Amino acid sequence: MLKKILIVVIPAIILLSYVAYSFTDPQLECTRLGGVWQENSCEPRITGVSKVTPTNDAVGIINANNQFALNFYSQVAESGNNIFFSPWSISTAFAIVNEGAGGSTAEQINNVFGFSEDPLQRQNQFKA
Repeated sequence: MLKKILIVVIPAIILLSYVAYSFTDPQLECTRLGGVWQENSCEPRITGVSKVTPTNDAVGIINANNQFALNFYSQVAESGNNIFFSPWSISTAFAIVNEGAGGSTAEQINNVFGFSEDPLQRQNQFKA
């Protein structure tokens, strides 16, 4: 008798747990059925994060950093080795050096990194 009960009860528990595991996730707006995401039912989204629109000051330094990153990558990628670098870290470090540089050194830093020659504008771009 116990065997018959177990044969009926265990599959019933498994089936109920499968059905109970099916749900719609309000965070992701997705339907998950038995541990499998249903095709074309998801549009993942992150909540609590607002879209940041850069100010006009920031756009200049963002574009300059992107251009530096592409130029730098094209130079180091020629080696054929695996590479890893942070363009923003390099750019920021040289922006600090640039504050104390003058003459041709400052001019070269400005050219390589696309910084503004006007110190106040450059500082406002990084601040933004």
